Amino acid sequence: MNKNKDLLSIEYKNTIAATLFFFIDYKNAIKIVDERLVPVKYFYKKSLAFISFYDNKNSSIGSYFEIAAGIKAKTIGADKKGYYICNLPVSTKKACDMGKKHWGFPKTLNNIEMKLEKKSIEVFLKNLNLKPIILFKLASSFFKKVKSKDLTLLSIKNGDILASMLQVEGESFIGRCNNYQQRIFEVRHKIIETINLLNMEKKKPLFIIYSKNKRCVLSAPKKI
Repeated sequence: MNKNKDLLSIEYKNTIAATLFFFIDYKNAIKIVDERLVPVKYFYKKSLAFISFYDNKNSSIGSYFEIAAGIKAKTIGADKKGYYICNLPVSTKKACDMGKKHWGFPKTLNNIEMKLEKKSIEVFLKNLNLKPIILFKLASSFFKKVKSKDLTLLSIKNGDILASMLQVEGESFIGRCNNYQQRIFEVRHKIIETINLLNMEKKKPLFIIYSKNKRCVLSAPKKI
């Protein structure tokens, strides 16, 4: 590993994550991905969309919260598959600046907080002098323990397609969502606009994966 790669890699410890997966129409998914990518197509012209919540308790760039929304996509021709993130609000300026500068992630600085527990999840948007607004709220039940998997993330920077690997050490649980709520009609927020464009507002998640990761490493991005 060279020195530059060391400088760009981010190490996380004791991260808690929850990801909701949805099937959406391919015609809506194609509106979201960059023109250099296409959504991965499943049966009945469906694509896989996701919303992920991260409580990064201890990382090499500090502790912070983030929400990621995007599509399972692939490169045109080469068929390199990964998770394309089209919206990524974070709670600290350092995390925001690094993600945009080096990875090309579409990060925005937001006053977000969350409580990620195995049986309940709440995500808040906090505005000045206002009570916290619940963006997402759900109860969940889990029926299977699975091994955490490494993820390939796709992003676009200066016209180039970048791929980075999120290496994960920990345990995960797969389950279903109960009493799922989104405050999509009451909150003007970029993450909500993405959900509306994906036409996920009236859909219940297919499943949820809840993870407690002892250690994660986000690699430096590579052009593909």
